[in-house]
Order: sequence, then C-alpha cells, then structure tokens
Amino acid sequence: MHIDPIQSSSVAAGVAQAHGSAEPIPASHSDEAEPAASTIRAPIVTSMPEHEVSVQLDDSLHRIYRFVDKRTGDLIQQVPPEELLRVMRNISEMLERSGEHLKVNG
Repeated sequence: MHIDPIQSSSVAAGVAQAHGSAEPIPASHSDEAEPAASTIRAPIVTSMPEHEVSVQLDDSLHRIYRFVDKRTGDLIQQVPPEELLRVMRNISEMLERSGEHLKVNG
C-alpha cells in the first residue's frame, strides 16, 4: 500500500479558503517529505527524590499528607491545608453544640 504525502501548498490553500482569504497562506514547511525522526538519547536521572511524604491521622481521623524537603526539613505542602482542617473542626464543633441545644430544648 502506498500513501502519498500531503502537499503543504494544498493544505495552505484549503486553510485560506476556510478563513475567507483571497490568497493562500504560505506554508511553513517545504513540499518535500520530512526525514524520519532521529533517535533522541537523554541522560537517565538516578538521583533520589528531594521530598518526603508523611501521612498522619488527626483526632477526627482525617488523613493529612505532608510533603517535606528532605534536605532542609521545610514543609512544602500539606493536603488538606491547615486552614481547611480548622474550618472542618469549627463546623464539627458547631454541629455538636447545635445538637446539644436541640436535646435540651426538645
């Protein structure tokens, strides 16, 4: 089976026609077939990761993932962030208080 290469000038003319241009858009590649891709050799990186991941459970049994820089010990990221954990704790406390209030009045 033989497949003919697409002529870039005919592709440019089709694009120009689709966009309503009077003249074809010049092709960026020559009409010759491009050579086969050459093999690219990249160095293999064998270094150890620079970050450490720890997983902990808080009092409410929420998983907390902490990404720490091994070299400096600095916290890079925490999932969920501390702000979200604080909001979740506040909501839990409000729900507990409203439940107690309903029991006393109910």
